[in-house]
Amino acid sequence: MQLLSQDSERLVFHLERSEVQLLRQLVRWGLTAERSAAALSRDPTSLPGGAAAEFTAAQGRRAGEHRAFLEQVFAPKGSHLQAPAAGRKGYGLTLTRPEVERLLQALNEIKLAHWERLGCPDEDTAEIAETPENRVSELVMELSNQAQSILLRALLNEE
Repeated sequence: MQLLSQDSERLVFHLERSEVQLLRQLVRWGLTAERSAAALSRDPTSLPGGAAAEFTAAQGRRAGEHRAFLEQVFAPKGSHLQAPAAGRKGYGLTLTRPEVERLLQALNEIKLAHWERLGCPDEDTAEIAETPENRVSELVMELSNQAQSILLRALLNEE
């Protein structure tokens, strides 16, 4: 994924066919894990009635919005990803700055869900069991990191 152009409104990226396939697979794999419910308070009895349930429901809605956005961005017939024109290789991906930030958030949610699936390992010391599911989670985290790095450099005008 390479930044082609940007202005105050939009960023345009070039993606090879293989990168598009990889990002679509990342979205499919990424959506196989869900975040654990976060605790709103260490002392649930101190919360107003129903606050924890409302918070959990809001988290679920946010996760659903991230899923829908990711599927929309990388959909074969979506408005963000333009298929190669005749005689051209690769795809164009056009996003507004707020959409890039939203994509960063969605990728982070995917990454965190897979980190939680792995048991929240410490990168330097944890040993992760070699299972196909764990390998997918590790790959999802790495691909998310790489995509986030490219998007952040583009947002910060670092090429």
